[in-house]
Amino acid sequence: MNLEPFRTGDGSLTLRWIAQDECYHSRHGAIQESKFVYINAGLQFLINSCSPRSIKIFEVGFGTGLNALLTYSAAQPTDIAIDYHTVEPFPLADSIWRNLTYPQDLGDERLADVFATLHSADDQGVITVGDNFKLTKHRVSLEHYSPTTHFDLIYYDAFGPRVQPELWSEEVLTKVSAMLNTQGVLVTYCAKGAVKRAFRKSGLLVESLPGPPGKREMIRVSKV
Repeated sequence: MNLEPFRTGDGSLTLRWIAQDECYHSRHGAIQESKFVYINAGLQFLINSCSPRSIKIFEVGFGTGLNALLTYSAAQPTDIAIDYHTVEPFPLADSIWRNLTYPQDLGDERLADVFATLHSADDQGVITVGDNFKLTKHRVSLEHYSPTTHFDLIYYDAFGPRVQPELWSEEVLTKVSAMLNTQGVLVTYCAKGAVKRAFRKSGLLVESLPGPPGKREMIRVSKV
């Protein structure tokens, strides 16, 4: 993939896939979008609704590592243990991710070592970051991923349907729906009607929520 840095509306960087003219995060604000969709509507919602002692998270597409970094940061003031799993068939080269300035953008230089550790982790096992965060990477596409566990929270952050239509097919969304624990939650920026219908067909409760700046709507689905 031919990538270039792209400065988004909130001042934080994302990456632009040149051939597809597609960004890893919202052009209106990378950090802004990730906090809004995945942390506030996902992680914080789950914490507030059921006060868990541990949360098992699955992310579709590790990408820039921003969602994992924000999750680590949000969990630090709590005693909640985070077990974070992700699939990423095309991890970023060191020369790419080292130019991303998320720790500085977040105003916490202590996160620089954490960010480097998250990216440097290979796909050979579990790594522990800090006292309450574990990361397991799977260098495989979602279609070929064979889950061995269920998850409390899923971040569905694949490229959009225009670029990766296979990841928004009913077959794949049904597979992901089955990965949720009872009372589990999935959040995604994509609110297309076909996506909602696929989740409903899998027996999930679908909520349409106001989207982050620049997007009218997002969705949160729950397994009840």
